[in-house]
Amino acid sequence: QSIQPIQPIQSIQPIQPIQSIQPIQLLQPIQLLTLSENNNNNILVNNSILERKKRLYNSTDKIDSNVNNNSNNSNNKIEIRNRINQLNKIIKLKKQKINELSLFSESLNACCEAIVIADLEAKDQPLIYINEAFTKITGYTKLDSIGRNCRFLQGIKTDRNSVYQITNAVKNFNAIKIEILNYRKNGSEFWNELSLKPFINYDNGRKYMVGLQRDITERKNRYTWAKLLELAIDECSESILIADLNQSDIPIVHANKAFEKITGYKRNEVYGRNCRFLQGSNTDRAAVQRIREAIERREQLIVELLNYRKTGEPFWNQFSLTPISDNNGNYTHYVAVQYEHPIIINQRCQMTDPIILENLLPNTDFFMNDFNLGSTNCLLNNHDNNTTNNNITIENDQNSDTSNNNNTTNTNTNNNTNNNTNN
Repeated sequence: QSIQPIQPIQSIQPIQPIQSIQPIQLLQPIQLLTLSENNNNNILVNNSILERKKRLYNSTDKIDSNVNNNSNNSNNKIEIRNRINQLNKIIKLKKQKINELSLFSESLNACCEAIVIADLEAKDQPLIYINEAFTKITGYTKLDSIGRNCRFLQGIKTDRNSVYQITNAVKNFNAIKIEILNYRKNGSEFWNELSLKPFINYDNGRKYMVGLQRDITERKNRYTWAKLLELAIDECSESILIADLNQSDIPIVHANKAFEKITGYKRNEVYGRNCRFLQGSNTDRAAVQRIREAIERREQLIVELLNYRKTGEPFWNQFSLTPISDNNGNYTHYVAVQYEHPIIINQRCQMTDPIILENLLPNTDFFMNDFNLGSTNCLLNNHDNNTTNNNITIENDQNSDTSNNNNTTNTNTNNNTNNNTNN
């Protein structure tokens, strides 16, 4: 490259003279000590600051760890609280169930009917519960009954067919209602109306059978006695009707065989009808009015009445009317007894003395007593009167026969005398 031309030298500046040098000031010992102390203090301050920083860092770590721990603890506390709330709810439900069971048990013990529960899945299907009524009816306590099959109530006269029906119902998990003869702890008999119904406990899935037992011995005895009375009434020779006072128009609810024989009407033809259908054109209206008044006043009555058979044939009958009352003294039915007399009017039984009527039909609640003391006595009196009349007739006939025989004897004697004289 082309060489640059040399620049001319500038003018040199003159050298400045050196100023006087200041002497060095020496430090005093106190100043040195102060400086060393300050340095030490600075070192201490720095150390303290470092320590504080370390502490701060450590505390920060602890705070972080505590925060983490606290968060975990809070979660645990929430979980524990939730569990406690759940347990409280469960305890509350348990208490409610216990109270319900206690109330249920008290209710069962307050029942008049015996209640038993059997476990169908346990061996021999034992009883697991009985109430107090079961003990009252049977005499067996809980110690006697719990853990045993209820067949211990059966005895010699227990119907085997009824036992089979019960066993079959339990086996097939079916409900049943049956009347069966059972035995108490003291050996006495009682009729048991047994109702069985199966159920499942869904808490444990087991099958059970609940039984309701009712002592119907008295009802059974009344039924037996009623059947006996019905048989006796049916076999009676007098016509007997029973009418219901509680129903409209006082309909007939029972008639015996003699009624069918005397009137010609079948029982199914007269049930539900008032007995006025037996009246006719020649029936005495005054006698009918007396019957109506006696029914309205709930009084007893005996009257002579002309009635008509189904064929239209008239017949005279002695009509005895007696009200029947229940245990409360309320009249519920009327019993009418018809005794048929011969059609001849002059041989009718005249009974007009009220004292005789009162003696014949004493005031009693049981119509069979009325019948026995009333109509039967009337029949006996009529029979005695007829017997007396017959005896008188027989004696008169015997006397007439005797006189005739005497006359014949005398005639024969006279004839024989005359014959002897002639000879």
